[in-house]
Amino acid sequence: MNTYSYEQPARSRSGWTWLGVSLVFWLFLGLVSAHWLLIIAFAIPPALTGWELWTNPVGRLALDSKTLSFGNGRQTREIALADIKRVRLIRRMDLSSLVTIVLQDGRKLRLPANCTPSGDRLEAELTARDVKVDRILFSLTG
Repeated sequence: MNTYSYEQPARSRSGWTWLGVSLVFWLFLGLVSAHWLLIIAFAIPPALTGWELWTNPVGRLALDSKTLSFGNGRQTREIALADIKRVRLIRRMDLSSLVTIVLQDGRKLRLPANCTPSGDRLEAELTARDVKVDRILFSLTG
């Protein structure tokens, strides 16, 4: 069976747009002589986003006949398919996708967001490897 792999870099147009809008707002606060604590409070999110865009961690997911491995720069994990009890594909009310891996011993692992491919493709690949998949539509809690 072929290996399925998925990669997604952190850099995206929406990230750069959000960073630009935040910096313009931050500069506006500085021009209207806002309190320095307010300026710092509004400077933290663009700084974190800028760091994420600068380092550009790549989310990776690979699925072969025996293992599921994923990583996003900070963490890397490899799980044997035999250790997986089921995989839950969850669609939240804000239309974001969550993937939860339930292991045979009951532990749950959440796939990082940038390691998550489209639910249909991942479901097809997991089903082809005889992994039980639960699809949960519109969950509030995840």
